[in-house]
Amino acid sequence: MLHKLSIYLTNKLLNGETIDEDDYEIYIYGWSMLLSTAASVIAVLILALIFGQFIGTLLFMICFLSLRAYAGGYHANSYLGCFLTMIGIYLAALLIQLKTPQVYLTIIITFLLLISTVVIFIRAPQDHPNRPIEGEERVIFTRRSRFIIVSQVIIICGLLYLNYFLQYLWWATIGIVFASLSLLLSNWRNITN
Repeated sequence: MLHKLSIYLTNKLLNGETIDEDDYEIYIYGWSMLLSTAASVIAVLILALIFGQFIGTLLFMICFLSLRAYAGGYHANSYLGCFLTMIGIYLAALLIQLKTPQVYLTIIITFLLLISTVVIFIRAPQDHPNRPIEGEERVIFTRRSRFIIVSQVIIICGLLYLNYFLQYLWWATIGIVFASLSLLLSNWRNITN
């Protein structure tokens, strides 16, 4: 369904002479990615409202998606697989967030940020057969993913040091952890295939 909608939207742009025919496939892919991501984000935000975790979920999504944009990581084989993977990641994050004892959060956050930062520095960016990253683009994506993780860690550690917003910092950390796990899973999948 997403693919058909992507073709329809691309045809509208092509018929309106907004795009070149040479870019037709690129626009179909772009619309597919946009629509798939939007469906996942909307579903996660609806779950966040249901579970009363909207602000934390927003932080989780910001950290996770901003890193994934440049660091890459695991890609499901279908739009449905992508959607279900995102919902699964969110529900796992929610469960982790709800079950982690508050007493240990500062230590756990520090430890997880350290490990995730190392993983992102070593493994990012991770390309995909449908979206290879080569040459100058690899250098740019490496720099951006490192900049994003360092910025996120500095903000989280600064607020952690001040002991502010601990619960929200935990959500942000979980987003970073899942982004780094996505890189490891993608790397493992590439090795086994």
